[in-house]
Amino acid sequence: MNLPQDKYVYSGKAAALLEVSNKTLIKWVKQGHINCLRQGKNRKFSLAEIEKFKQSSFYRSRNPKFTLIYVRAENSLERRNLVEKARDYCQRNSWTEIAISESTQPQNCLNTLYFQQAFNYFFERKIERLICCKNQDEVSRFFSTLVKHRGIEVLDLLNL
Repeated sequence: MNLPQDKYVYSGKAAALLEVSNKTLIKWVKQGHINCLRQGKNRKFSLAEIEKFKQSSFYRSRNPKFTLIYVRAENSLERRNLVEKARDYCQRNSWTEIAISESTQPQNCLNTLYFQQAFNYFFERKIERLICCKNQDEVSRFFSTLVKHRGIEVLDLLNL
């Protein structure tokens, strides 16, 4: 029985998968952080090696990811209680969290400072999971759907 051969990509694609420049990737190769195969002037990287490297403490420390707690509620007491519940859950799982909470007023506004801050964490690929009340209002539904489409885990705060 033949085992499937490992898939390889050239340095440009490998750098994109690791979200770094080609220059940084080559520096890591020279420092011995990641292995590659030489093919003349070209370098090829195993997809398995890339995935293994992404889990390494070296890679994770230079590219920290957070659990984003995004809470929208009518009053500050309700927001505080929901954030505390999510923080307790993160602490039990040893996750580093960032909490953003805001009022549900205005009801459907995607232009608030808090939503923009949450979106920037998502856009800059700084989150590995989102905790929110995903069906509580239109903004939370929109944000959780957007995050889920990028393959980021979404946890419903009301079901923790």
